[in-house]
Amino acid sequence: MTTSINLTRDSGYADRIRDYRVMLDGQEIGRIANGETKAFEIAPGTHNLKIKIDWCGSNEIQVSVNAGESVSCSCRRYEAYNYCLRSSMSYCFRANTFG
Repeated sequence: MTTSINLTRDSGYADRIRDYRVMLDGQEIGRIANGETKAFEIAPGTHNLKIKIDWCGSNEIQVSVNAGESVSCSCRRYEAYNYCLRSSMSYCFRANTFG
């Protein structure tokens, strides 16, 4: 069984044709499109997760995943140039617009 982060991106109008970059521990691990749900395989442990688009992005959230388990998170555009990243632990942060 794999260890993963399952990320769901809300469907929205403003950024619908652009992908969000998924950042884990400062490294891009993939991209997620409008309305998409995607699983990203990761190493077990505690990681910092963030989404970015151009110069905007969410604040980092810390997620801990045990071997063979997965954690679910969702992301969406919160307001103009603000992004929200939510984990199954129900954390939601206002955007770090200079990330």
